[in-house]
Amino acid sequence: QTAQLRGPAMPTAKERLAVELPARQLLWLNDRAAAHELSDAGKAFRCCVMFQIAAGLERATETPPTTEERVVATSFELAPEQHLWVREQMLRVGGGASQVASEVCASCMRADAQHVFGVIRCKSGAVAESDVACEGARAALAKQRPR
Repeated sequence: QTAQLRGPAMPTAKERLAVELPARQLLWLNDRAAAHELSDAGKAFRCCVMFQIAAGLERATETPPTTEERVVATSFELAPEQHLWVREQMLRVGGGASQVASEVCASCMRADAQHVFGVIRCKSGAVAESDVACEGARAALAKQRPR
């Protein structure tokens, strides 16, 4: 079962998720943050998590990092519902937070960047397409620059 994100509003305080990622994935998150004018790699990772919640996490087809590949310890702040989803995926795949985070990144690296970073999603995972969306999406839509 995936995280039930609908229903009463959950607290918005973020929870820190400590992971180890291949350096190339952290570099990719930083690149995506810069390319899409996001605040940092953590925001890029949260976009990836929301995309995966909406789309369903694909198991990574690439091999885990080799002993020669540098792995970087980092952490991301996640909303409670995002943290819950990561924990559910840990149980589903039988791995730790680092494995799930790496699979989230690998899947998003294969996806169309516009689908991952070019949309605003409500905490429910729904794409916000108008000013009638959730409050957070309304604020994000109001800040968007005309393109």
